[in-house]
Amino acid sequence: MTVASRKIFWWYLLAAGVGGTALFVYFAVAESLGEPKFYAWPAVSLLLAIYAGVRLRRCYRQEPLAPGFWHMSIADMLLAAMITGIVMTIFQTGRAHSFLAVSAPLSLIVGLHYLAGVLAATHLVIVKFSRRHMYSFAFVLRGFGALGVASCASFLSF
Repeated sequence: MTVASRKIFWWYLLAAGVGGTALFVYFAVAESLGEPKFYAWPAVSLLLAIYAGVRLRRCYRQEPLAPGFWHMSIADMLLAAMITGIVMTIFQTGRAHSFLAVSAPLSLIVGLHYLAGVLAATHLVIVKFSRRHMYSFAFVLRGFGALGVASCASFLSF
């Protein structure tokens, strides 16, 4: 397996580990799980995230990043803010009774993930505005897809 393929694999496992841990924390806060016990789900997710992070660092030491900049324009940030607002509006109309508990955090996560996609697109030297934001939108979908797969796998394991 090439170093680039290993990077992709470890990035997905890192997303699954962090996503599984974040999902458990969300359920613990939203559902108030009660007395502290040992739960296998967050422990395995956290260990997976740590292990994937260590393996990613090794991969990036073997093959450093390609040249490119990690910056974005004002238009990129404004578009990310507009997308966050649109997602917040959609979530608010669908679930008005749980806006602060569910809709607001999820829409902020979508916005931050979109900004990470813009940064990744500029680092990959995608210059055209429309292509950069299509890449960012696909970045968000890929991240939530990985989170969904990890959630399904962790639910099916119990």
